[in-house]
Amino acid sequence: MGCFSFKCKVCDEPINSDSRSGEHCTLYLLQDGKVIEQMTGQYDSYGRVFDSSMESVQWGMKWGAACALMYLPDKGNGIAAVHSDCYCSEVPTTRSEDDPDQGWGKYKHATEAPSFAKIPKPKPIDRKIAVSLTADEWETVVAAMEYCDAAPEAEDLRREIDRQVNPVYECKSCGGHEDLLSGNFAGFICRKCIFIGTV
Repeated sequence: MGCFSFKCKVCDEPINSDSRSGEHCTLYLLQDGKVIEQMTGQYDSYGRVFDSSMESVQWGMKWGAACALMYLPDKGNGIAAVHSDCYCSEVPTTRSEDDPDQGWGKYKHATEAPSFAKIPKPKPIDRKIAVSLTADEWETVVAAMEYCDAAPEAEDLRREIDRQVNPVYECKSCGGHEDLLSGNFAGFICRKCIFIGTV
């Protein structure tokens, strides 16, 4: 089988590769609309991705069976492809369209995994008001939380998201969370700090 490629399910642009490197993507192997396997890396021109040693990753399913899925009438079978820099939290349920140019176009998308920093931080939430996120903000939070597993450097953002979505009120003097006295949102004070006169 010669080179072939797919169109990204998000941007509808081809997943390009020169067979030695390729645009970074995630490939989902679908059966009856459900993901049964997936792999992430630079596309290798042959329905797979390269690993960190630039060796092609093999599907667990026999290749002949995987190919057969791509030709079934039901589009819930086959391979769905998504550029890594087109990342979204929705998992495809239908296969990608074939790229008529077989992925031999000029690279338009990253060949490396995108930095987590490219996922925008949620807008700051004022602690003076009830916590309420718009649909777009919730989508960003969900995407960021899911992506954390693949990006250890995202821990700070994970904590910030958690702080914004689930605000914890604390003593403005010692940072403690127990025995807080009633106060305004400018700052709570705990009984201990009042007793020892730190404020």
